[in-house]
Amino acid sequence: MKGIHIFFISLFLMLCVGGYFLYQYWSASQKIGVWDLVPESAILVYESTKSVENWNQVQGTVVWQNLEQIPYYSGIRTKVELLDSLSGQQGKLHQLLQSKPFVFSVHRISSQELGYVFYLSLDDLSDIDVIDKLVTQYQNRDDFKFRTRSYQDIIIHEAVNQEYEEVFSYVIHQGHFVGSFAPFLVEDVIRNVGEKSKSGFANSNPKMFEVAKLENDQGNIYLNVHKIPDLLAAFTDDNISPGLDMWGKLAESAFLDIKLTDQKLLLNGFTLTNEEAWPYLKSVGGFQGNGFGLASVLSNDAAVVQHLTFSDPIQWHSGLRSFWTQHDQPQLERWQRLKQDLDWDPMTIIALQQRELGVAIMGTLEDEVPDKLVYLYGDELEPILEQLQLVAKHAAKAEGLEVYQEPFAEKQITQINLVDFPAALWGKMFKGFEQCFFMPVQNFIVISSSISGLKQLWRSIDAEET
Repeated sequence: MKGIHIFFISLFLMLCVGGYFLYQYWSASQKIGVWDLVPESAILVYESTKSVENWNQVQGTVVWQNLEQIPYYSGIRTKVELLDSLSGQQGKLHQLLQSKPFVFSVHRISSQELGYVFYLSLDDLSDIDVIDKLVTQYQNRDDFKFRTRSYQDIIIHEAVNQEYEEVFSYVIHQGHFVGSFAPFLVEDVIRNVGEKSKSGFANSNPKMFEVAKLENDQGNIYLNVHKIPDLLAAFTDDNISPGLDMWGKLAESAFLDIKLTDQKLLLNGFTLTNEEAWPYLKSVGGFQGNGFGLASVLSNDAAVVQHLTFSDPIQWHSGLRSFWTQHDQPQLERWQRLKQDLDWDPMTIIALQQRELGVAIMGTLEDEVPDKLVYLYGDELEPILEQLQLVAKHAAKAEGLEVYQEPFAEKQITQINLVDFPAALWGKMFKGFEQCFFMPVQNFIVISSSISGLKQLWRSIDAEET
């Protein structure tokens, strides 16, 4: 009996050990999905199953023709055509991309630079053969040098363009081609897969993958809203970037369908949020919105516009102050100091404002610090003007000065000698006013960070450049 027991125990152990190694082999051989590869660091991800068709459509649009005036975009067409020609007369690259899921992710790799990772599913050995032929074509060129290195036991291939000193790194792993011009991003992908990370892009933003998608479009964009400031910072100077932080706190993620017409790029989709993750929306929500009335007084030079609408300004600001009380005590203290320092109740302005409130950052090539404009709407502007004149008077008196005023276009430009007066009234979204000047424009009081900002706005409206 003892021998039989030993036999069955040994058999059981062999089955367990064999089963473990069989599981390990089976698990390692499974083809993972492309979304298992995308690291959490991605700001956004573009996805298309018709990449060739979409590319052909894009090239013929006015939108793309305008983009090609920018040096960065002007070389993209040439690079794509070169890649396809190198793959052979039959257009092997075209065949490889045809009707396949093509994905690329966007990452911030420095203070003002974005990096990209490209992902392509490979269905069978013929797809790998096309890539091998592409590589062979490049290996025969004098301006390219190839090398390999190992990272976490995975071979990374690198193609070095010696003329431009660019390195394109790529791996072929579990049925996918992954490549990037930023080598450490490929390493991020490998780490994400190797650690079987549950914090990858898809796992960190699951709601985006639950919404309905359009079929006949030019692809989908999956956006991590928290990282919007990182995206915008790549296109703005350091003095603008801090003012964009608010954009990353309005939601969790967004899914957008892309529809490209001849002259317009249309984005339609869903913004997904969580009240517990960002209580600001809960504090100021629940109001009926209004239209975009400031469009008629918004210059074409505006680079960034943040727009708020509300049906009840007093209740809206009450919610804002509740948010400050719980989450931003310094901001609440700035609001309270307006009454203490100026002997003036700021609620008088809040009660008079109506419908909408906006702030715009103006695009400029000449000035290091761009102008900012606040748009304050009112059906009757005179009571608002009286209150702002009163603030200007109190602020000037506190400094032992006279109120500065300047006539312009049959109107009056007045200075409020308070740094960041708009931010004290409405919050950090309205920071960036080292100086404050205001004047009436149609049904708005416009507050500018400079006199020239108001004058330029008036000229733009007069020239119908809005």
